[in-house]
Amino acid sequence: MKVIPGIGAEYVYVKALVHRVQSIEEDLRAVLAQYTEDETTIRLYQATRLARLLPAGTEFTEPRQVERSAYRLYVEVLQSLSTSLSEKALILYNPYALIPIVRDVELILRRGQRGEELPSKEELFWPESPQVQEALRLVEEGITDPIQVTRRLGLQTSYKLLSAAKTSEALSTAFDIELLKAFADAVKNAKTSIGKDILGARLDILVAKTMYSLIEMKPARQVIDIYLENLTTYKLKEGEVKNAVEAFDAELAKRLLVSSPYGTVSENLGVLEGFIARVRKYLRGIDKKIFTWEPVSNEPIIGLLDLLLLDAEDAVIIALMAYSRQPKERVLDLVSFA
Repeated sequence: MKVIPGIGAEYVYVKALVHRVQSIEEDLRAVLAQYTEDETTIRLYQATRLARLLPAGTEFTEPRQVERSAYRLYVEVLQSLSTSLSEKALILYNPYALIPIVRDVELILRRGQRGEELPSKEELFWPESPQVQEALRLVEEGITDPIQVTRRLGLQTSYKLLSAAKTSEALSTAFDIELLKAFADAVKNAKTSIGKDILGARLDILVAKTMYSLIEMKPARQVIDIYLENLTTYKLKEGEVKNAVEAFDAELAKRLLVSSPYGTVSENLGVLEGFIARVRKYLRGIDKKIFTWEPVSNEPIIGLLDLLLLDAEDAVIIALMAYSRQPKERVLDLVSFA
């Protein structure tokens, strides 16, 4: 990662503006317009800008190909931006960069623990990442304990939680809490209200996910304590989240999300799924505004990365829904641009 101490916000803004054209929202709208409840929808991705990211000689036939291509497009922008960021911009960039990294590390660890063949370069979102490469090296050497691997990779929050949990069943939740802390740190360092709103909405999604996961897991008190040490919310009520987790109270968690400031949750979706969908729709709206509201700051990088992350998530949602024969009405509830 090359950090340029004196680089100006104007330069970051121009780079963000240039990369904004890489949003595939219009491609996704075209796919959704032709949506059918089968694999035919997945083949429509062949006509989108994701097609160039498929391995040579292959076509889209299943959701995992769409997922990998969509996140590779997202990673391409992360890689381009990483070559020239100021220290201030880097703090805002880091949580978005961590998302594909922890996904790859989790995939490597789970394959290693099961004694399966480790993921190929084509299966990973960011195989060039030093942390992903180190995770591969460690597991190839026989180190498959998530506690040891997260410590070696510098994922301190995950390391602490896994050490307390003493089970790899907590791996996904540990990585979500790692992301939670990263977004919380970025919110604190953002200087504009709209930048804080974008990062804060992502933070609240992670709060909701980890709250539900911990209520379902009912882990030892040491795990809860580590979670509460790192718990920060944005629009969600922090005290109620704390109470729900400490009491393993699913009903309180449900009421908290249903009545959140982000708006009404669709009756066609589960509470957590519906809350995340509602927040993602909110994000799609404000991500675009930051380019005109905050042109002379580092913070358009937040809107850019969040917009491209929404694209990747939406691409996967459409593909998965088609593959599992879900009606279009359900897809419209889930995607951020409808």
